[in-house]
Amino acid sequence: WRLTAGFARAVLEATAAIPYGELGTYAEVALGAGSPGAARAAGGALGANPIAIVNPSHPVVRAGGAHGG
Repeated sequence: WRLTAGFARAVLEATAAIPYGELGTYAEVALGAGSPGAARAAGGALGANPIAIVNPSHPVVRAGGAHGG
């Protein structure tokens, strides 16, 4: 977790709060990170996730349910 800070850390913390077996959207993660209009930025933060082994981003999907890029 020391590899993250600021908005990126808030996004990763919001992602970690998604219950096991559930999915969240980029918009929900952005809202949980305190920036409700930053869904694309949340996707960027997850794309650059330095701790993907500890906190994977695969439970986060697009609003329609498809996986992001």
